[in-house]
Amino acid sequence: MENCSIDKTLWSHINGYLSTQFIVTGCDLQIFDKLESDGPLTARQVATELELDLTATESLLNALNGINVLLKKHKGGDQETEAIFSNSVQASKHLTTAAPLSVKACVLSVKEFNYKLAANMSHLVKEGKPQVKRTYGFPAALYDMIAMGDPKLTIPFMAGMHGLANVSQREAALKSFDLSKHRKVCDLGGGTGAVAYGLAARYPNMEITVFDLPSVVACHDCFKPIDPKSSNVTFQGGDFFKDKLPESDLFILSNIIHNWSEERISEILKRVRSNLLPGGEILIVEALYEDDKSGPANTHIFNFMMMLTFEGGRQRSAAEMKELLERHGFGEFQVQKSGGLSDSVFAVKASTPVVNGVIEKDNA
Repeated sequence: MENCSIDKTLWSHINGYLSTQFIVTGCDLQIFDKLESDGPLTARQVATELELDLTATESLLNALNGINVLLKKHKGGDQETEAIFSNSVQASKHLTTAAPLSVKACVLSVKEFNYKLAANMSHLVKEGKPQVKRTYGFPAALYDMIAMGDPKLTIPFMAGMHGLANVSQREAALKSFDLSKHRKVCDLGGGTGAVAYGLAARYPNMEITVFDLPSVVACHDCFKPIDPKSSNVTFQGGDFFKDKLPESDLFILSNIIHNWSEERISEILKRVRSNLLPGGEILIVEALYEDDKSGPANTHIFNFMMMLTFEGGRQRSAAEMKELLERHGFGEFQVQKSGGLSDSVFAVKASTPVVNGVIEKDNA
């Protein structure tokens, strides 16, 4: 007789949004913060102190334990005693408000932004266009809205980007290549300076200009970097499509290329190249596909969020990034897979477009 059951992995993927919602709800209701400050706690204590329904709270805590986000034990190992819950190492490190590596703002943006946007993925696939206007009715593209300086949009957006940069791009940049020879660096679209402060701590002779929209620069002090603040890091407001860029011997583009169409990327790379000193270099930090686009899984996630959000936005493979850079006058291409959420691509300004082989380096 034919097996009529469904594969558990497929069923888990179909209902995967609920696992996300377990974590979103934990952040939204301050459960991780409560367990961090006062835990371990019973479900009854959590429900009472946060004014939640006991039955639903106990179910949520058990679900979070089931996906290894919370820890659960019984006093004295007796299953008959009331269970107590505490944060896992990962929950303490990333899901609490005060943690230096917190991504709580990213999690809450899933609730406020990503869910609704992803619900229009069918329209994206049919039309090949971002779905921000359909989903939210924004009168302009997302970055244009941020440029307008509305703090109700800019602050939450930058909070999410700050958390992501701390656990992704900063780590990839620090693991990338030996950048010790560089003195004048521009972190283009560098947001709150998470990557810049990390590099300044690693390379004390490096002077870094974080170049971003004036509305972003105006709020960068709202976010605390995990590295010491350095006088070697300065912030300059401007539009990198229009305004003069600082002359530099290294440009860093961290999660920039994937936001834009081919035409706009061409504008960016031409402007970067023209403001690089002779022999200058470019470091691109992004999630890279394998060349056959089979993965990694997180790159698929980033890719669809870019496509849903930005006109022409998408992730690329190392081979695609190499071809893109060579077309715009960069050679000596290297790629470094970090093993994390972001990878690094490095290339040198050439006098004319050249073709070079990819030099792969892995953090084995």
